[in-house]
Amino acid sequence: MSFDLEQALNFAEHKHCRKIQQRTENSRKKRRVYYESSLINNVSSHVSDELSNVVSTLTLNMNTNPESTDKIVHDCLSKVLFEKDAQDEDNIINLEEIQSNTMNCSQVCKNSFDNLELSNDSSTIDEVLLHCYTDMSREEFCSTLLNILRDAHISKSHANRLLSFIRSTFPIPNAVPTRIEQLLEFLEIDNYLLKKYMLCTICNNILSCSDICCLKCLCSDHKCLAVVYDMNVEQLIKKIYIRLKMDIDEYREHLQTMHDRDETNDIGITIDHNHRIDVKFLSITGDSPALRNILNFIGHGGYFCCNFCYIRGQHIKRKRQYFYEKEQVLRYSSTYDKESAEAEKTKEIIYGHKGTSILQNILDTKLPEAIIIDYQHASLLRHAKTTRRTIYKQLNPSHRRLIDIKLKNQCFPHFFNRRMIPFKNLSFIKAVELRNILLYGFLPLSYEFMNREQLAHFTLFICSIRVYHSQPPMFGRETATIANRLFEQYNKDHKKFYHLIQNYVLHLHSHYGNQYVNYGSLANIECFSQEDLLGHISSNTHGTRYYDDQIVHYYNIDFSLNNRVPQTKYKIYYKPIDLDTNFIIDNYSIIIQYHNRICKCLNTSKYISIYRRCIIRNNTFHSLLYKRRTKSKSYFISYYKSTNNNEKYFGFIHLFFYCKDTTYAVIERFQNMHKFSSLFKSSSYFDLLKKPLDSCFSIVSKEPSDIFDIVEIGHVIKHCIVFDIEQCLIITEVSAYHEHD
Repeated sequence: MSFDLEQALNFAEHKHCRKIQQRTENSRKKRRVYYESSLINNVSSHVSDELSNVVSTLTLNMNTNPESTDKIVHDCLSKVLFEKDAQDEDNIINLEEIQSNTMNCSQVCKNSFDNLELSNDSSTIDEVLLHCYTDMSREEFCSTLLNILRDAHISKSHANRLLSFIRSTFPIPNAVPTRIEQLLEFLEIDNYLLKKYMLCTICNNILSCSDICCLKCLCSDHKCLAVVYDMNVEQLIKKIYIRLKMDIDEYREHLQTMHDRDETNDIGITIDHNHRIDVKFLSITGDSPALRNILNFIGHGGYFCCNFCYIRGQHIKRKRQYFYEKEQVLRYSSTYDKESAEAEKTKEIIYGHKGTSILQNILDTKLPEAIIIDYQHASLLRHAKTTRRTIYKQLNPSHRRLIDIKLKNQCFPHFFNRRMIPFKNLSFIKAVELRNILLYGFLPLSYEFMNREQLAHFTLFICSIRVYHSQPPMFGRETATIANRLFEQYNKDHKKFYHLIQNYVLHLHSHYGNQYVNYGSLANIECFSQEDLLGHISSNTHGTRYYDDQIVHYYNIDFSLNNRVPQTKYKIYYKPIDLDTNFIIDNYSIIIQYHNRICKCLNTSKYISIYRRCIIRNNTFHSLLYKRRTKSKSYFISYYKSTNNNEKYFGFIHLFFYCKDTTYAVIERFQNMHKFSSLFKSSSYFDLLKKPLDSCFSIVSKEPSDIFDIVEIGHVIKHCIVFDIEQCLIITEVSAYHEHD
């Protein structure tokens, strides 16, 4: 009888395993099963014979003692089947059920082969699985692997080695590509973006890349054969539009309709049969040499080199100088077009024009309003750098060393990728580092070493650029007026403090006011992002040869990968992150008191969660609980106490806590001291500096005031940069968040 019971239990377990296996196979519809037809027959016959033997033996033994055995077997089978599968209510074992299960098994195998044949005939990449033991498709694997290869900056030869190794470790057969070219083929990434061909510079004949001489003019000099990479601009813009359509439609709602009555400048691009877009070319920007070439204008060393007015430079000691003029004669679009056309016709220079620009019939904004001055080159790399070099030479050596040490050791929030470097290394300084020095560090760190009147004069320039750069606008509609007034006074008195550096880039700042009205903050129109893109593209090389082919190859891949990323609508997030589960809330009585005021529950620890960091308006803020902040200071902030209180306070964040669907910040406040503008009371520029200077910088106590404020995270304004002076702290807010760094 024990043998009968053991046979019954084995059969029940075998039946249960087969049901689970069948259920798993049915749920994985895309799985490919690679079996041979002979294997199917062997497995089916083996299962049928084995199950038949088990049932016949079980039936024979059950018939010997039907009354006692039937009850025991029935109870045991019911218990096993109930524990193994609650949904299985069939405890009757017969031969017909076994045969039907065997037929179902064969049918599953047959259907699997039918699905495999269909998948081989299908052209859709998604239906091809990587191998028979995974649900991952070949497209998903190739796309993920290609992103990893690009992020790791792996060359093609090492990528082929990695693919070969991965393929050798996977079950056979598998769909892993053997080479990087096959991987790109699976993802339908081709070198469609830039096409390469040869061009004879003598006769403009197009040659193939394998030609060694021009068949038209018989020129064989390799210096006369140029390698050209041609781009299908219409196809490129079409793909970019499809990828960014959600953002474009959102911004379109906020822009006024552009009326183009003559419809002469619209470039139409057909997206599909029912959708066509018109591309508007708004403006052009760049440094002075680039604008000179593309606008067909004289360089910055000429007499009438300004694109916006008719100022005439003066040649003094082998330098062209542009002194302050109260009344400027501006260039207007009508005269600009007329003078450029006359210069093109006569082949002479007419007030700086050498001819018509190649963009004249493309730009929708008329010249010169379409020209944007790049403050990265004009303000940072030229004028600010030149002026600071002059100031640095005027300081005595001990003061130079102190300023260099302070610049080097100054801390910034964590998202500042570059800090400040000493003035002694000014020849190797980057534009981003110059921006941080000009907007934030120079004034607080040098006011105790410089002549107060000269520093007040340079502060006019600092505040002017800071106001133009601010986001949101620091003074609303008066922002451009106040900034222009500051620079006008700075330009007027510039020759009192500096000699022979009243150059062209200094004059360009007088046109920032009109540019701000047309295009907004300086943070929106700089060339940081373009230069970073050029640096990224130029770094896509391995080895020492064939740079052009490598750059084009990797640029095609990056462009295609970006187009494959699904677009999501931009959202503004407010949420705490980095939960602290070990925090003892009893140590902060202020949190318990605040909780008791807004909530009547008794279990405080259950309804309050403590966090180390928080995302506020998509910017991450740290607290003192966050121990991985290293030297960065992202916990010092400016804030309002409430919605009705417009007074600005400063302090550092101890922690964030979440209670009743609201996130709060516990902030230890620093006491406001006297106004920063009071340092320049003796200066003749005090009246001009007072309002912008107190809006940009604040002086607070060196130690916190032991006053704790609990505020909602929506009342947090910005990160602050803290400068530790002998008896106080000088605080300044981050000017703009989204500028490329």
